Parts: sequence; structure tokens; C-alpha cells
Amino acid sequence: MIRGNRFEVENGRCIIIDGFDPQYERGVKNIMIVENTGKNPGQTGGFLLVTGKVDGISLLRNTYVSPGLRPGVSQTANVYVADQDLSGFRTIESNTWSLGRPTSFAQGGVMYVWPSWSDRRGYLDPSEWTRDPKVKGDVFR
Repeated sequence: MIRGNRFEVENGRCIIIDGFDPQYERGVKNIMIVENTGKNPGQTGGFLLVTGKVDGISLLRNTYVSPGLRPGVSQTANVYVADQDLSGFRTIESNTWSLGRPTSFAQGGVMYVWPSWSDRRGYLDPSEWTRDPKVKGDVFR
């Protein structure tokens, strides 16, 4: 459980979750990230980085404020998930994310879901993000 925290991280990530580690054969299951607030006065970084396969993350009622965020630069996104899709999440609900100022590489995307970095297809704009069945009630400001 990661709950009720206030993060201020300039040009970095508020929360990092390392996915399955084949060397140690260990994974991550059943993490609840609830009612946290993140602030980033910089241009790079994001609220959450998930580095690989996970199982059962719940992302609920969090707020991330970063008006200068530049998705498309240095793996920058509100939420960056190094996986094919959001199947490792149980639910993503009622979060507030920054619109930032996406670069042309990000094509308006502010979230990134792709197995590796540097493929523009991984960037999701707010409407693409909210169309995913795991996402309910997220807003972008």
C-alpha cells in the first residue's frame, strides 16, 4: 500500500515499481497506490514508472501536477508502463493527470505503454488512455 503521500520530485519519478525479475524469479503483486499527490516543477519524469510485468496494481484517486511536463523526452510520461498493455493493473480509477506540453514525438500523448522505450506508438493521449477498460474516471488538466 502506497497511500496518502505527498511527493515533490523535480525531473524524476514519484513512484517506481520494478516488474518481474527473472534473475531472482520475483515479481510484484497486489499493490495499491491510493490518494497520493505528486508535484514536478520540472520537464521530465512522471508520477509512476512500472518497469515490467506486474500483477494487480490498483491506481486510485491520485493527483499529479506538472504543467511543464514534456512527454516525448527522456521517457517522460505521467504513467510509464514497460509492458504490452495495462493487463498488470487491477484498476485505474479517478486520478487527475497533467496535460503538460507533449513534444511532436509524443503526438499529444501523455501516458506511455510499450515494452521498451523510444517507440512513439507507446504514447497515449488522454482519449486513448481513458478508452482502456481498466481506466475509469481519470481526468487531465
